[in-house]
Amino acid sequence: MIIIELRGPLARYGCEHGEKGRIEAKADNGVTVRQILNQVPIPLQHVGLIVVNGKKGSLQTMLSEGDSVVIFPVVAGG
Repeated sequence: MIIIELRGPLARYGCEHGEKGRIEAKADNGVTVRQILNQVPIPLQHVGLIVVNGKKGSLQTMLSEGDSVVIFPVVAGG
């Protein structure tokens, strides 16, 4: 099982077991963050920072069973 936490406005795209912004995904080893997000689906243009197991990741980061992914939205401001 891979746990995905969606932060900020992205939380509306995920809701499992009453926990807003949290998704549990079954995936084979070697699946990428992009492949998981396409299943949700989340508009990729809204994805900012990706953190996998506490380290900065990317859409191409390969995932394994038991991984934890946190997705933060794009931040704008000035």
